[in-house]
Amino acid sequence: MEILGETLDDAIGEAFDKCGKKLGLGYPAGPLIDKLAKKGDEDKFKFPLPKVEGGDISYSGTKTAFINFPS
Repeated sequence: MEILGETLDDAIGEAFDKCGKKLGLGYPAGPLIDKLAKKGDEDKFKFPLPKVEGGDISYSGTKTAFINFPS
């Protein structure tokens, strides 16, 4: 296996879990968020995409935008 990149800040699982907490989902939230996302409307809400630098990815901006989104 070859590592192509890393996270620059929050791991994707951590981001899913923090967003899941805002939604009142259990822990870990990732599998349920994935299941719900497959049934959702991808055009209903627009959040910033993760920032990519080379092969490295930053999820903190996307996570922060979701957490600060009015509920």
